[in-house]
Amino acid sequence: MFQGSGLPQFSYEGAQPAVADYFVQVRKNKEYKPSAETIRHVHEVLQLMAVLTKDRRFEEAQVGTSTEGGIAM
Repeated sequence: MFQGSGLPQFSYEGAQPAVADYFVQVRKNKEYKPSAETIRHVHEVLQLMAVLTKDRRFEEAQVGTSTEGGIAM
């Protein structure tokens, strides 16, 4: 991420393309059609999306769901 900055290096396996795809689709089409790609770190990705979009629905979506084994975004 930031070499030599002292910041931790984050790697959301498989999440980066899905997050980028979300923003591209929303910008171009004003809506999002999810892919079949599996996200392994669901809780973290949903928290990231909530922060980036300022939309708490991403955090609310994970309440009461089991994300063991991954989930499609």
